Amino acid sequence: MILQFYYARGGSFEEYQNQMNIYAVVETIEVNGEIVDCVDINKQPSLQHPLLQNHEIQTEPTSFPVDQKPSSSFSKSNQVKMQEAECPLGTVPIYRTPNDHPTFLPDMFFADLNNSKDVLPGKTRLAALRTKDEYNYIYRGVMGNPALYNLDVQKKQISISGVWIENFEDNPKNIIVTGHMVSPYLKGDNRPRMFVYWSGNGRGNGGCYDFRCPGYVQVHRKIAPGSAFVPVSTYGGQTTDQRYVIFEDQKTGNWWITIGEPSVTIGYFPKELFTHLNARSNRLGWGGVAVAAGDGTMPPMGSGHKPDGDFKRSGYVRGVQYVDANFIAQSPLRNGVTKFVDESGCYGFDNWGYNSNWGYVILYGGPGGFCGRG
Repeated sequence: MILQFYYARGGSFEEYQNQMNIYAVVETIEVNGEIVDCVDINKQPSLQHPLLQNHEIQTEPTSFPVDQKPSSSFSKSNQVKMQEAECPLGTVPIYRTPNDHPTFLPDMFFADLNNSKDVLPGKTRLAALRTKDEYNYIYRGVMGNPALYNLDVQKKQISISGVWIENFEDNPKNIIVTGHMVSPYLKGDNRPRMFVYWSGNGRGNGGCYDFRCPGYVQVHRKIAPGSAFVPVSTYGGQTTDQRYVIFEDQKTGNWWITIGEPSVTIGYFPKELFTHLNARSNRLGWGGVAVAAGDGTMPPMGSGHKPDGDFKRSGYVRGVQYVDANFIAQSPLRNGVTKFVDESGCYGFDNWGYNSNWGYVILYGGPGGFCGRG
Protein backbone atom coordinates (compact mmCIF):
# COMPACT_ATOMS: atom_id res chain seq x y z
CA MET A 1 0.00 0.00 0.00
CA ILE A 2 1.43 3.36 -1.02
CA LEU A 3 2.08 5.94 1.68
CA GLN A 4 -0.12 8.98 1.42
CA PHE A 5 1.51 12.30 0.52
CA TYR A 6 0.37 14.23 3.58
CA TYR A 7 3.23 16.70 3.16
CA ALA A 8 1.97 17.67 -0.30
CA ARG A 9 -1.68 18.11 0.55
CA GLY A 10 -1.35 20.10 3.75
CA GLY A 11 -1.46 17.29 6.31
CA SER A 12 0.87 16.99 9.28
CA PHE A 13 4.22 15.26 9.36
CA GLU A 14 2.94 13.23 12.30
CA GLU A 15 0.31 11.66 10.01
CA TYR A 16 2.98 10.98 7.41
CA GLN A 17 5.29 9.42 10.02
CA ASN A 18 2.48 7.28 11.41
CA GLN A 19 1.79 5.92 7.95
CA MET A 20 5.47 5.10 7.56
CA ASN A 21 5.45 3.27 10.89
CA ILE A 22 2.45 1.18 9.86
CA TYR A 23 3.78 0.00 6.54
CA ALA A 24 7.58 0.06 6.66
CA VAL A 25 9.07 -0.28 10.17
CA VAL A 26 10.66 -3.66 10.89
CA GLU A 27 12.05 -2.84 14.32
CA THR A 28 12.28 0.15 16.66
CA ILE A 29 15.46 0.56 18.71
CA GLU A 30 16.91 3.02 21.20
CA VAL A 31 20.31 4.62 20.62
CA ASN A 32 21.69 6.75 23.47
CA GLY A 33 18.18 7.63 24.54
CA GLU A 34 16.93 8.38 21.01
CA ILE A 35 14.27 6.41 19.16
CA VAL A 36 15.23 5.03 15.76
CA ASP A 37 12.92 3.19 13.37
CA CYS A 38 14.62 0.47 11.33
CA VAL A 39 12.75 0.54 8.04
CA ASP A 40 12.75 -2.05 5.26
CA ILE A 41 15.22 -0.64 2.73
CA ASN A 42 12.85 -1.46 -0.13
CA LYS A 43 9.86 0.18 1.58
CA GLN A 44 11.49 3.35 2.87
CA PRO A 45 9.52 6.60 2.46
CA SER A 46 11.66 7.88 -0.42
CA LEU A 47 10.25 5.29 -2.78
CA GLN A 48 6.75 6.70 -2.37
CA HIS A 49 7.67 9.77 -4.41
CA PRO A 50 5.62 9.88 -7.65
CA LEU A 51 8.81 10.09 -9.70
CA LEU A 52 10.30 7.01 -8.03
CA GLN A 53 7.48 4.49 -8.39
CA ASN A 54 9.62 2.31 -10.67
CA HIS A 55 12.97 3.15 -9.11
CA GLU A 56 15.28 0.26 -8.23
CA ILE A 57 17.48 0.96 -5.20
CA GLN A 58 21.17 1.31 -5.94
CA THR A 59 23.05 -0.04 -2.91
CA GLU A 60 26.47 1.42 -3.77
CA PRO A 61 28.08 3.75 -6.31
CA THR A 62 29.37 2.30 -9.56
CA SER A 63 32.53 4.37 -9.08
CA PHE A 64 34.00 7.15 -6.95
CA PRO A 65 35.74 10.40 -7.92
CA VAL A 66 39.49 10.23 -8.29
CA ASP A 67 40.51 11.90 -5.02
CA GLN A 68 43.63 14.05 -5.02
CA LYS A 69 44.38 14.79 -1.37
CA PRO A 70 47.13 17.40 -0.91
CA SER A 71 49.01 15.55 1.86
CA SER A 72 48.88 12.63 4.27
CA SER A 73 48.07 14.93 7.21
CA PHE A 74 44.94 16.02 5.35
CA SER A 75 42.97 12.95 6.32
CA LYS A 76 42.09 11.53 9.73
CA SER A 77 43.71 13.71 12.41
CA ASN A 78 40.62 15.80 13.13
CA GLN A 79 37.97 13.20 12.34
CA VAL A 80 35.27 12.15 14.76
CA LYS A 81 33.04 9.17 15.44
CA MET A 82 29.38 9.19 14.53
CA GLN A 83 26.50 7.80 16.50
CA GLU A 84 25.49 4.44 15.01
CA ALA A 85 22.16 2.66 15.05
CA GLU A 86 22.50 -1.13 14.78
CA CYS A 87 19.59 -1.81 12.46
CA PRO A 88 19.10 -5.37 11.13
CA LEU A 89 20.35 -6.37 7.69
CA GLY A 90 17.95 -5.27 5.00
CA THR A 91 16.80 -2.20 6.95
CA VAL A 92 17.91 1.42 7.25
CA PRO A 93 17.70 3.81 10.26
CA ILE A 94 15.34 6.78 10.43
CA TYR A 95 15.66 8.96 13.54
CA ARG A 96 12.45 10.18 15.08
CA THR A 97 12.34 13.97 15.24
CA PRO A 98 10.11 16.64 16.81
CA ASN A 99 6.75 17.13 15.11
CA ASP A 100 6.07 20.74 16.11
CA HIS A 101 7.50 22.32 12.97
CA PRO A 102 6.64 22.50 9.27
CA THR A 103 7.85 19.94 6.76
CA PHE A 104 9.55 22.61 4.64
CA LEU A 105 11.68 25.68 5.16
CA PRO A 106 11.45 26.77 1.53
CA ASP A 107 13.73 29.83 1.67
CA MET A 108 16.57 28.04 3.42
CA PHE A 109 19.05 28.02 0.55
CA PHE A 110 17.49 30.59 -1.75
CA ALA A 111 18.43 33.84 -0.06
CA ASP A 112 18.87 36.80 -2.38
CA LEU A 113 21.50 38.67 -0.44
CA ASN A 114 21.61 41.52 -2.92
CA ASN A 115 17.99 42.39 -2.15
CA SER A 116 17.78 41.44 1.52
CA LYS A 117 15.79 43.65 3.89
CA ASP A 118 15.28 43.72 7.64
CA VAL A 119 15.57 40.28 9.20
CA LEU A 120 12.26 38.45 9.30
CA PRO A 121 11.33 35.05 10.77
CA GLY A 122 13.01 32.42 8.61
CA LYS A 123 15.43 34.96 7.12
CA THR A 124 18.59 33.27 5.80
CA ARG A 125 22.18 34.56 6.12
CA LEU A 126 25.24 32.99 4.52
CA ALA A 127 28.97 33.17 5.05
CA ALA A 128 30.27 30.97 2.30
CA LEU A 129 32.64 30.36 -0.58
CA ARG A 130 30.96 29.86 -3.92
CA THR A 131 32.15 29.08 -7.41
CA LYS A 132 31.79 31.91 -9.88
CA ASP A 133 28.85 31.54 -12.21
CA GLU A 134 30.04 29.83 -15.36
CA TYR A 135 27.09 28.62 -17.39
CA ASN A 136 29.21 26.28 -19.48
CA TYR A 137 31.17 24.75 -16.60
CA ILE A 138 30.23 21.27 -15.43
CA TYR A 139 30.78 20.06 -11.87
CA ARG A 140 30.36 16.41 -10.89
CA GLY A 141 30.69 16.88 -7.14
CA VAL A 142 31.71 18.92 -4.11
CA MET A 143 33.55 18.05 -0.88
CA GLY A 144 34.94 19.57 2.28
CA ASN A 145 35.48 19.16 6.05
CA PRO A 146 33.44 21.63 8.13
CA ALA A 147 34.40 22.03 11.81
CA LEU A 148 32.02 20.70 14.48
CA TYR A 149 30.85 22.89 17.37
CA ASN A 150 28.02 22.73 19.88
CA LEU A 151 26.22 26.06 19.63
CA ASP A 152 23.66 27.90 21.74
CA VAL A 153 20.92 27.87 19.14
CA GLN A 154 17.39 28.86 20.14
CA LYS A 155 14.40 26.69 19.36
CA LYS A 156 13.41 28.06 15.97
CA GLN A 157 16.87 29.08 14.81
CA ILE A 158 19.01 26.91 12.55
CA SER A 159 22.79 26.95 12.12
CA ILE A 160 24.39 24.90 9.35
CA SER A 161 27.92 24.07 8.22
CA GLY A 162 28.15 22.15 5.00
CA VAL A 163 28.66 21.83 1.25
CA TRP A 164 26.18 22.11 -1.59
CA ILE A 165 25.77 21.65 -5.29
CA GLU A 166 23.18 23.26 -7.52
CA ASN A 167 22.06 24.21 -11.00
CA PHE A 168 21.07 27.88 -11.24
CA GLU A 169 20.61 28.32 -15.00
CA ASP A 170 16.83 28.34 -15.15
CA ASN A 171 13.96 28.20 -12.76
CA PRO A 172 13.23 26.00 -11.01
CA LYS A 173 16.53 25.88 -9.13
CA ASN A 174 17.89 22.45 -8.17
CA ILE A 175 20.05 21.98 -5.08
CA ILE A 176 21.51 19.24 -2.86
CA VAL A 177 23.06 20.09 0.52
CA THR A 178 24.76 17.99 3.18
CA GLY A 179 26.72 18.72 6.34
CA HIS A 180 25.77 19.16 9.98
CA MET A 181 23.18 21.40 11.55
CA VAL A 182 22.41 22.59 15.05
CA SER A 183 18.65 22.95 15.35
CA PRO A 184 16.48 22.15 18.38
CA TYR A 185 13.61 22.93 16.02
CA LEU A 186 14.44 20.13 13.59
CA LYS A 187 16.72 17.83 15.59
CA GLY A 188 15.62 18.18 19.23
CA ASP A 189 18.86 19.46 20.83
CA ASN A 190 21.92 21.70 20.37
CA ARG A 191 24.32 19.05 19.11
CA PRO A 192 25.58 19.13 15.52
CA ARG A 193 23.91 16.34 13.55
CA MET A 194 24.23 15.14 10.01
CA PHE A 195 21.54 16.29 7.60
CA VAL A 196 20.66 16.31 3.92
CA TYR A 197 18.45 18.76 2.04
CA TRP A 198 17.21 18.90 -1.53
CA SER A 199 14.91 20.76 -3.86
CA GLY A 200 14.10 19.49 -7.31
CA ASN A 201 11.86 22.21 -8.63
CA GLY A 202 12.62 25.33 -6.63
CA ARG A 203 11.84 27.01 -3.32
CA GLY A 204 10.81 23.95 -1.34
CA ASN A 205 8.27 22.50 -3.76
CA GLY A 206 9.37 18.92 -4.20
CA GLY A 207 12.10 18.96 -1.58
CA CYS A 208 12.84 18.97 2.14
CA TYR A 209 15.22 17.90 4.91
CA ASP A 210 16.23 14.32 5.58
CA PHE A 211 13.17 12.04 5.55
CA ARG A 212 10.62 14.84 5.94
CA CYS A 213 9.24 13.91 2.52
CA PRO A 214 9.95 11.16 -0.03
CA GLY A 215 13.06 11.65 -2.17
CA TYR A 216 16.32 10.89 -0.33
CA VAL A 217 17.27 7.17 -0.47
CA GLN A 218 19.10 5.77 2.58
CA VAL A 219 21.40 2.75 2.05
CA HIS A 220 23.67 2.58 5.15
CA ARG A 221 22.14 0.56 8.00
CA LYS A 222 23.95 2.31 10.88
CA ILE A 223 24.63 5.97 10.00
CA ALA A 224 21.92 8.29 8.70
CA PRO A 225 20.74 11.90 8.74
CA GLY A 226 20.18 12.72 12.41
CA SER A 227 23.34 10.93 13.60
CA ALA A 228 25.32 12.94 16.17
CA PHE A 229 29.11 13.38 16.47
CA VAL A 230 31.63 12.70 19.25
CA PRO A 231 33.72 14.63 20.14
CA VAL A 232 33.11 18.17 18.93
CA SER A 233 35.57 21.07 18.82
CA THR A 234 36.64 23.05 21.89
CA TYR A 235 36.97 26.78 21.28
CA GLY A 236 40.69 27.60 21.44
CA GLY A 237 41.58 23.92 21.88
CA GLN A 238 41.24 20.69 19.92
CA THR A 239 39.21 20.97 16.72
CA THR A 240 37.22 18.22 15.06
CA ASP A 241 35.50 18.08 11.69
CA GLN A 242 33.78 15.71 9.30
CA ARG A 243 34.28 15.24 5.58
CA TYR A 244 31.19 15.39 3.37
CA VAL A 245 31.07 14.55 -0.32
CA ILE A 246 28.29 14.92 -2.87
CA PHE A 247 29.10 13.37 -6.24
CA GLU A 248 27.39 12.16 -9.38
CA ASP A 249 27.44 8.47 -10.25
CA GLN A 250 29.13 8.12 -13.64
CA LYS A 251 26.73 5.43 -14.87
CA THR A 252 23.38 6.06 -13.18
CA GLY A 253 23.47 9.85 -12.77
CA ASN A 254 22.28 9.56 -9.15
CA TRP A 255 23.83 11.97 -6.61
CA TRP A 256 25.63 10.18 -3.77
CA ILE A 257 26.33 11.34 -0.20
CA THR A 258 29.43 10.02 1.56
CA ILE A 259 31.06 11.03 4.83
CA GLY A 260 34.39 10.47 6.56
CA GLU A 261 37.87 9.44 5.53
CA PRO A 262 37.94 6.76 4.29
CA SER A 263 34.51 7.52 2.88
CA VAL A 264 31.34 5.80 4.05
CA THR A 265 28.44 5.68 1.60
CA ILE A 266 25.26 6.90 3.33
CA GLY A 267 22.64 7.32 0.60
CA TYR A 268 21.74 9.14 -2.59
CA PHE A 269 19.29 11.36 -4.44
CA PRO A 270 17.91 9.71 -7.60
CA LYS A 271 18.38 11.77 -10.73
CA GLU A 272 14.65 11.50 -11.48
CA LEU A 273 13.96 14.05 -8.72
CA PHE A 274 15.59 16.91 -10.58
CA THR A 275 14.74 19.05 -13.56
CA HIS A 276 18.30 20.31 -14.14
CA LEU A 277 20.71 18.44 -11.85
CA ASN A 278 19.82 15.32 -13.82
CA ALA A 279 21.98 16.85 -16.55
CA ARG A 280 24.71 18.79 -14.71
CA SER A 281 25.68 21.14 -11.88
CA ASN A 282 27.12 24.59 -12.48
CA ARG A 283 27.47 26.08 -8.98
CA LEU A 284 29.02 24.85 -5.72
CA GLY A 285 29.19 26.20 -2.17
CA TRP A 286 31.07 25.64 1.09
CA GLY A 287 30.48 27.30 4.46
CA GLY A 288 27.80 28.43 6.88
CA VAL A 289 24.07 29.08 6.65
CA ALA A 290 21.93 30.58 9.43
CA VAL A 291 18.15 30.99 9.77
CA ALA A 292 16.50 33.52 12.09
CA ALA A 293 14.06 32.77 14.88
CA GLY A 294 10.54 34.14 15.03
CA ASP A 295 11.70 37.42 16.55
CA GLY A 296 14.32 37.94 13.84
CA THR A 297 17.39 37.03 15.91
CA MET A 298 20.07 35.10 14.03
CA PRO A 299 21.85 32.08 15.57
CA PRO A 300 25.59 31.71 16.08
CA MET A 301 27.45 30.22 13.11
CA GLY A 302 30.70 28.26 12.86
CA SER A 303 32.40 28.45 16.27
CA GLY A 304 30.09 31.28 17.37
CA HIS A 305 32.91 33.78 16.84
CA LYS A 306 34.10 35.74 13.83
CA PRO A 307 37.28 34.39 12.23
CA ASP A 308 40.51 35.93 13.52
CA GLY A 309 43.01 33.84 11.56
CA ASP A 310 43.31 31.14 14.22
CA PHE A 311 41.91 27.78 13.10
CA LYS A 312 41.30 26.81 16.74
CA ARG A 313 38.91 29.71 17.29
CA SER A 314 37.11 29.88 13.96
CA GLY A 315 34.56 27.86 12.12
CA TYR A 316 36.28 26.44 9.07
CA VAL A 317 35.98 24.14 6.10
CA ARG A 318 39.26 22.46 5.23
CA GLY A 319 39.91 20.25 2.21
CA VAL A 320 37.69 22.40 -0.02
CA GLN A 321 37.50 20.55 -3.33
CA TYR A 322 35.25 19.99 -6.31
CA VAL A 323 34.84 17.13 -8.77
CA ASP A 324 35.46 18.26 -12.35
CA ALA A 325 33.79 17.13 -15.56
CA ASN A 326 36.20 14.17 -15.75
CA PHE A 327 35.26 13.01 -12.22
CA ILE A 328 38.60 14.08 -10.74
CA ALA A 329 38.74 15.93 -7.40
CA GLN A 330 40.46 19.32 -7.62
CA SER A 331 41.23 22.18 -5.26
CA PRO A 332 39.74 25.48 -6.46
CA LEU A 333 41.76 28.39 -7.80
CA ARG A 334 41.22 31.75 -6.11
CA ASN A 335 40.11 33.34 -9.37
CA GLY A 336 37.42 30.69 -9.79
CA VAL A 337 35.61 31.29 -6.48
CA THR A 338 34.10 34.21 -4.62
CA LYS A 339 32.84 34.90 -1.11
CA PHE A 340 29.09 35.13 -0.53
CA VAL A 341 28.51 36.99 2.74
CA ASP A 342 25.76 39.36 3.84
CA GLU A 343 26.75 42.85 4.97
CA SER A 344 24.97 42.88 8.32
CA GLY A 345 28.18 42.41 10.32
CA CYS A 346 26.84 39.42 12.23
CA TYR A 347 29.18 37.00 10.49
CA GLY A 348 32.69 37.12 9.13
CA PHE A 349 34.48 35.26 6.35
CA ASP A 350 38.12 34.69 5.39
CA ASN A 351 39.08 33.02 2.13
CA TRP A 352 42.31 31.64 3.59
CA GLY A 353 43.36 29.68 0.51
CA TYR A 354 45.73 26.73 0.23
CA ASN A 355 47.39 25.28 3.34
CA SER A 356 50.05 22.57 3.04
CA ASN A 357 48.45 20.46 5.79
CA TRP A 358 44.74 21.16 5.36
CA GLY A 359 44.35 21.83 1.64
CA TYR A 360 42.18 24.76 0.59
CA VAL A 361 40.67 26.38 3.72
CA ILE A 362 37.97 28.94 4.47
CA LEU A 363 37.18 30.47 7.87
CA TYR A 364 33.72 31.77 8.73
CA GLY A 365 31.18 32.37 11.49
CA GLY A 366 30.00 34.79 14.12
CA PRO A 367 27.76 35.30 17.14
CA GLY A 368 24.51 36.14 15.38
CA GLY A 369 21.95 38.30 17.21
CA PHE A 370 19.85 41.14 15.83
CA CYS A 371 21.60 41.66 12.53
CA GLY A 372 19.35 44.34 11.03
CA ARG A 373 19.89 45.08 7.39
CA GLY A 374 22.43 43.30 5.20
